[in-house]
Amino acid sequence: MKTDLKRRQKIFHKLKIEKTDLNLKLRYKPLLDEEIVEEVIDYFKNEQKELCQPMKSFTVAIVYATLIRKHFGVPVLESLDDPELLYNNDPNFFPYSNCAELYNTILPQLDLSFDHAPTHINSTIQYFKQEFLLDIEFLSV
Repeated sequence: MKTDLKRRQKIFHKLKIEKTDLNLKLRYKPLLDEEIVEEVIDYFKNEQKELCQPMKSFTVAIVYATLIRKHFGVPVLESLDDPELLYNNDPNFFPYSNCAELYNTILPQLDLSFDHAPTHINSTIQYFKQEFLLDIEFLSV
């Protein structure tokens, strides 16, 4: 990923700010690849009450990679293949090269414009904007 993006993440994580989603203890649900694909796609399309690992890692990575493309022009697959995409905060994140078949099955089935995204996707989008210093209100706090 571009150096500027890494610098933005580093600044954010050095700030003394409550990071509501970090270190959240999520249940880990061992699933077959087909089940992971199904649950991740469902999470992007429907309101959900709970998301377990590793599905959360896949969904956050896809949202981040998509928004990095939108805001910084880095191709989605390049971002997904960066082991530090989630700033080493997620031990359940697998870069694209480790799970290409899963990502290649999931991505074509998603509306990555997020125009009609469920509310839980919007919270990830907001966190991304804070982490990459795109949220002006956040910066003025």
